[in-house]
Amino acid sequence: MFDIVRSSFDLGPDFTECECQTKDIEELGGSLTFYWLSPDGHLYTPNYDGTADFEIANDPHASLFNSFRIVETGKKGLVQAVYISKTIKIYPAKLANKFEPIPEMELKFKEGKLVSYSQVVPKRVSSEHVFWKD
Repeated sequence: MFDIVRSSFDLGPDFTECECQTKDIEELGGSLTFYWLSPDGHLYTPNYDGTADFEIANDPHASLFNSFRIVETGKKGLVQAVYISKTIKIYPAKLANKFEPIPEMELKFKEGKLVSYSQVVPKRVSSEHVFWKD
């Protein structure tokens, strides 16, 4: 799995205001968490704690999946800062041409603030690695 990063910080046309993927923020390699890089270079994620609760169904014959329901609490979610100090790689979730090399960008953070970024030159697969020939 992976995490989604959306950047409002200008990282160039392939990486700004579009969904990018990464497996580098969390130690487990990604948990489908959404992250936002603000125009000033701070990293944030939504926090939905307390926005919903579970209510037990009164039906004794209800299946396991129907034995409870989700009830909104009326509270709104918050946006919280993510204070990472590491280098991560992101790549666009969608490409214009699926056969082109995937562009990558390295983002270096210190305490949740972007301190540098650079585009990684994608490696092209050489024809020696083709397993079939026409």
